[in-house]
Amino acid sequence: MNKNMRESTIINLWLQRPPEERKRNHVVNFYGWLEQNRPDLLPVARKGKDPYQKLQAILTNHVRKGS
Repeated sequence: MNKNMRESTIINLWLQRPPEERKRNHVVNFYGWLEQNRPDLLPVARKGKDPYQKLQAILTNHVRKGS
């Protein structure tokens, strides 16, 4: 799976969550879910960014306002 497909799949899975579970503080829970259920989708750490930071960047435009 290429990077664009992986990121698209991550975003689609994120958007399937209930809206109240798509806030900034829910990204860590989603990361844990990916680790357990879809580790193949986790971003690869490169250039000093860990996979969690990369996941945050991927989801930036899809995280609801608030905590």
